[in-house]
Amino acid sequence: MMLSSILCQPAPAHGGGNELLHGFDEAPPVPEDSLWDGFKDENPTENALDALPHDRVPEQRLFRLTGHMKTAGAYNFSSDAPVRENTNWQGFSRLKAGMLLELEIKPTDKGRIFDWFIFASGFAWYDFIYLTKGRENYTDEVLDAYETKAQLRELYLLATPAKHLDIKTGRQIVVWGTSDYVRVVDILNPLDLKDPGTTDIEDLRLPVAMSKIDYYRGPFNLSGIMIHEVRFNETPPYGSGFYPYSSAPAYEETPDCDLENTQFALALKSRFSGWDMGLYWADIYHPDTYIEDVSDGVTPVLVQKHERVNMFGASTTIVNGSWIFKAESAYWDKLRYTNMPNKKFSRLDVMAGFEYSGFSDTRICVELVNQHLFNYKSQLKNDPDGIDEDQLQSVICIEKNFMHDILTLTFFAAGYGKKWQGGSYQIFSAQYDVLDNITLKAGVVFYQSGDLSMFKDIGGNDQLFLELKYSF
Repeated sequence: MMLSSILCQPAPAHGGGNELLHGFDEAPPVPEDSLWDGFKDENPTENALDALPHDRVPEQRLFRLTGHMKTAGAYNFSSDAPVRENTNWQGFSRLKAGMLLELEIKPTDKGRIFDWFIFASGFAWYDFIYLTKGRENYTDEVLDAYETKAQLRELYLLATPAKHLDIKTGRQIVVWGTSDYVRVVDILNPLDLKDPGTTDIEDLRLPVAMSKIDYYRGPFNLSGIMIHEVRFNETPPYGSGFYPYSSAPAYEETPDCDLENTQFALALKSRFSGWDMGLYWADIYHPDTYIEDVSDGVTPVLVQKHERVNMFGASTTIVNGSWIFKAESAYWDKLRYTNMPNKKFSRLDVMAGFEYSGFSDTRICVELVNQHLFNYKSQLKNDPDGIDEDQLQSVICIEKNFMHDILTLTFFAAGYGKKWQGGSYQIFSAQYDVLDNITLKAGVVFYQSGDLSMFKDIGGNDQLFLELKYSF
């Protein structure tokens, strides 16, 4: 349940995005809501189209097709590898090949009434490990989630009908807040959490159909958002090495994507020389579920449901020399939990962190978050809620570049609780740029089981991973 508060892989925020990833892939083609935009220029960009990087949208080309091909493998080496539904997860656990394509369309004529830009991306991949080791050894849920997928990810139109106005509609990713590795106010897009710690940057945030209007005036940016698609986090499926229970989860009810279930959000951001701030509000369905008995009184019928909640948030960042100090807070209202189904709760999340780059070719980042539940009751400690009155999360990431940024070494650690008794994992990785368009990435991930439900029995999933990527 608490897993959704920490993203899945280490990645710096440089270049547009707060992805908790390995952090060496390209940024999205339209850097949206990036913390760094406010420090590159004291005067913010008039509109998002003007901010498009020239190397991403050539002036003389209507179409631009880019992408990459990737192969990735993983080997689970722990002697305590989990056994789930007759599946032993020791040994090779991934042998995936896939491709990602991105299409950009921008008119080249200079006499158009207003600027516009279209972006589309999609991917397809197949994991040969299930065919190699025998598909009959895995649950249907595992095969559906991990074996193969072909999907259209983002598809949106960005238009500028007036000098200070942008309109963006379609499936997209919107990043809120200042943190690099934890989610406090960054709540609009669900996450792919099926493989904690090893999810690629292209797959981490799940795009959602939205309509977004941005108004710019001086250092201020006011955003209004309508979220048309109801989509939630993708968690480890039944039978996965990261799914800790011996029985399948209850059916998860997803509200229909109709006008009645449209979600809403507002953001007011200001960017000045050396600091920025933001205020946020959202009326959305909460990503975590509670379980409700919807039976007719004879046979129990359990259903996972998502409550409609409100979030009020704020963020700020201050730059001082080699230091970046950041803070976020989010107040949640109308939360519901399984063990107390007739009561609604409020929660306050507070994040504080810093980033230091004073050492040569080195970046150090630390972030701490505490979630405090008001009017806490001891029943919430029991399964399936597993909620403490205060839940501390901590993250540290250290990156070091060598050979003029050709080689990057990264150490990343994340844990829950003062002594990480809730669960934790650590990643050691290295990326080497073989050529300008070919990168090789390798590393190891260590997992520790803990008290939280999603960490109860994941300690045996330690793995080595290797990835080869060709960009074009």
